[in-house]
Amino acid sequence: MVLSQVPSHWYKTHAGVSSQAVFFLWHGLAASTQKTYSTSQKSHIDFARLHPMLLESPGQFLPALIAVLKEWIVYLDMRPLQPKTIKAYLSSLSVQSLHVNAGLSFDACESVTLQQIIHGIKHYYGDKGCNPKLPITLDILWAITAPPFSGDLNHTPNAIFDAAAKLACSLPLSKTDPFCREVTLVIAAVPHLLTCPVSALKHLFSIHPLSAKSPLFAGPDGLPLRRSAFISTLKQRIAATGMDAARFSGHSFCRGAASSTAAAGYSDYKIQLLGRWRSDAYKLYLDVAGDRMLHLSARLHGVSAPAQHPGLLDLPFASVVA
Repeated sequence: MVLSQVPSHWYKTHAGVSSQAVFFLWHGLAASTQKTYSTSQKSHIDFARLHPMLLESPGQFLPALIAVLKEWIVYLDMRPLQPKTIKAYLSSLSVQSLHVNAGLSFDACESVTLQQIIHGIKHYYGDKGCNPKLPITLDILWAITAPPFSGDLNHTPNAIFDAAAKLACSLPLSKTDPFCREVTLVIAAVPHLLTCPVSALKHLFSIHPLSAKSPLFAGPDGLPLRRSAFISTLKQRIAATGMDAARFSGHSFCRGAASSTAAAGYSDYKIQLLGRWRSDAYKLYLDVAGDRMLHLSARLHGVSAPAQHPGLLDLPFASVVA
């Protein structure tokens, strides 16, 4: 596993702690998580610097004061941000993480008063409009002629063909497996369909043979295909079909997979199993087609109603004593 380098300022801000403890404190969060947290943390610190009258001492941002946090929440609402995003900024995504890194208590971040302000914003304004990404379905895949996934996968022996019955790809590291436990994806072959992923990869290997150490998907430089490059190419292909590329992203594959399996009648358990979702987060990706809702609504009228209202049951209760 390759870890990001600990920045020098991290050691300076933890001068009273051993270098080993500082090292592991930094790597307690993934590099991508550190980057996400830094956005909200910078917002809080910049706000405090612009409003020194709210601080007890000039330049003292921690521990955070409820007075500062109250006004910061209102500022975030004016940007505008969703109430759930503000709540995330306030909790683990921002101020709490700053306090954990500094070894300080973060009682103010858990203030009921702050939560009530956020609820007040939500009650008054409602949920601000969001722009969910559209799902990428098989029809769209055919239209853009792009393979439906990317990543730092390796060619054989990590990709194993078994008599056209299945494809097994081992992922030594992925976003959902930060501790390198290794995940094996087993994909069934459907040779009689043009959408068979096993047949597609066999064809790829036949026209573009690679060594066992080569990336399964590589960029023009021969290095593993980066997600940003893949998404850029994906949007170019989508735009070429006349669709709005801005309505699609990498999550469009998750939304398309969840919605397609749900439309096929898969149970919640099977959807989670196929998508390797460990929580109910997959429900955020479900899109129910309008014709499906109409079909379910029409089925209600096909339920046979009872011929007459059932009478009351004659239960042997004791008589009431006057």
